[in-house]
Amino acid sequence: EELLLNREGWSIPYRSGDLVGLSGDRVQFLGRRDSVVNIGGAKVNLVEVEGMLRTIDEVVDVRVFAKSNPITGSLVCAELVPTSLEEETKMIIRAAVNQLPAIQRPRVLQFSSELALTDTGKKER
Repeated sequence: EELLLNREGWSIPYRSGDLVGLSGDRVQFLGRRDSVVNIGGAKVNLVEVEGMLRTIDEVVDVRVFAKSNPITGSLVCAELVPTSLEEETKMIIRAAVNQLPAIQRPRVLQFSSELALTDTGKKER
C-alpha cells in the first residue's frame, strides 16, 4: 500500500482541519484551520491572539472571534473577563492590547463578568 505524503514526509490520510507545527521532535497543536481568518489579505490565527491576550495579568479569561467586515473581510474581536470591571483595570487591558501587532489587535473589545459557553461547555466562537 502506498501512502500519500506531503513535502515534510507526513502521511495525509484525510484533512482534519487541525494546524500543527514542529518544535524539535515534537508536534504542537496550533489550532484549527477554521480559526484562521482573513484580515485585509493577511491570515490571523484567532487561537494565537487569544493566547497572547491570556498573558495579560488583568485578564481572567478571553474569547477571540471574527466579525464580518465589508472592507477588510473580517475584524478581530475579543470578549474579555477582567480581574475587575473597574475603569482602571479596563484601561490597563486596553493599553496591553494596543501593544499587539496591528494585524492581530482586536478592533472591538467587550468586557463581561463571564463568558458564554455552548451546551458542551466550550467557548462560543
